[in-house]
Amino acid sequence: MGAAVVPRPGRDSVPDGVRVLATRPALNRVICAVTGSEDDERGVVRACVDALTAASERFGNLV
Repeated sequence: MGAAVVPRPGRDSVPDGVRVLATRPALNRVICAVTGSEDDERGVVRACVDALTAASERFGNLV
C-alpha cells in the first residue's frame, strides 16, 4: 500500500490497479514566493515568480 498527494492535472491517466480517491476535506497547498528587492533584477528569479503566477492563474479554478 502507498499514498501520494497528486495534483488534479496529474491524475488523468493512472496505471491499471491504481485507485484515485478523494480526501475529505479536500487537500490544498499554498505556494509563496518571497524575494529581496535586488532579486527582482535577476532574470532567473523573475522567471520563476512569473511561472508561479501563470500557473496559479491557469489552475486556480481547480481549488
